[in-house]
Amino acid sequence: MHTTKQIIENQNKFKSEIFSFFSKENIEAKKMLNNIKSDDKYIIKEKNKLKSKFKKIKQNNYVEHLFFLNSSRNENLYVWWDELEKEAKILKYDKR
Repeated sequence: MHTTKQIIENQNKFKSEIFSFFSKENIEAKKMLNNIKSDDKYIIKEKNKLKSKFKKIKQNNYVEHLFFLNSSRNENLYVWWDELEKEAKILKYDKR
């Protein structure tokens, strides 16, 4: 796994790419969700739950909490920019 130093360096170097990636993913997921058409009550209910979750993610600045140097960072997960795949990945800290 990555060392603390590697995590901090990666997050600092690719901060704008990470935020851009998640912003694009969020927009694409919302489009896909809005394209789901159904009269089924269960599907409508679940679709509305997902829409609500998207709003919460944006409001809570979910991505910022994945940065190591954030004062209210997630204790279990961190974000890593994969240079080869050109995407952000959410990874678990290696507990030693």
